Amino acid sequence: MIVNFKFPDKYVPEEREYIWYCAIKLYKGKYIDKEEAMIMMDIKDEKKFSNLYSIFEKRYKKIYGNGCSDGDFYDDE
Repeated sequence: MIVNFKFPDKYVPEEREYIWYCAIKLYKGKYIDKEEAMIMMDIKDEKKFSNLYSIFEKRYKKIYGNGCSDGDFYDDE
């Protein structure tokens, strides 16, 4: 049996805030550059991008702290 799936060239989630969060995380992790993050967020003004970047950094650090990694969930056996 052969199953075919069509995937878009660029993954863009539906919710605006999630798109911004993903773009900022990818930019911060150096997976994409600033221009690509601005395109993903549909922002043309660098000042607006910088403001959103700082807002999201403060907000998600407050919610999640330093975040979690896979190693935090492994058993110590």
